[in-house]
Amino acid sequence: MLRAIGSNILVRVNPIEQKKSGLILPPAYDVPFRATVLNIGSKVEVGIKEGDVLLLVPYSGSRVSTEDETLLLISEKNIMGVVE
Repeated sequence: MLRAIGSNILVRVNPIEQKKSGLILPPAYDVPFRATVLNIGSKVEVGIKEGDVLLLVPYSGSRVSTEDETLLLISEKNIMGVVE
């Protein structure tokens, strides 16, 4: 498992929601997207915790691939808000 350091946050992008009609619409890349917090670096100052769902700025983060999945490392400035 990866661990975020410094002011970085490790997140998993939430899956695309399927519409009632059965169509799966691909996400537009220029709109905010949601991701779940997996790990938080020690210098992160915003009030988030593991498991929170974040609304992120489009095109944010650096992709990190593990054996099982692809995750994102983001910085605090990429967080638009916490979904409650």
